[in-house]
Amino acid sequence: MTSVVEWSPREAEALRAALRLTNEEFAEQLGVSVRAVANWRKGGESAISLQIQRIFDTVLERATDAERERFERLAGLGAAAADGDELRRRLEASTNLHSAVGWLQGGRDDDAAAGVLAAAA
Repeated sequence: MTSVVEWSPREAEALRAALRLTNEEFAEQLGVSVRAVANWRKGGESAISLQIQRIFDTVLERATDAERERFERLAGLGAAAADGDELRRRLEASTNLHSAVGWLQGGRDDDAAAGVLAAAA
């Protein structure tokens, strides 16, 4: 079962997208303002109240398997996160790739490697 330790705007937006709801539909389902949903979509770092976090938990529990799988991928959880960890491990072990990307970016090998890892994650 998928679970979130502490909901952030990123996970809130991933849940909305996984359910394929508009801002208005998601706000209505949660009982919050459309403005709150829009703020989560912007990815702000504002704290989400415990009451709303409990609602997110319930919505996620009631989601279909397909919706939960989409949520995991969008939020970077579960199997999707494991895939990302494996990709990161392979990229870190691939010195030729680091060198090639560094060469393409004008010799900034460390910056290039960090960029590739961030994009891959």
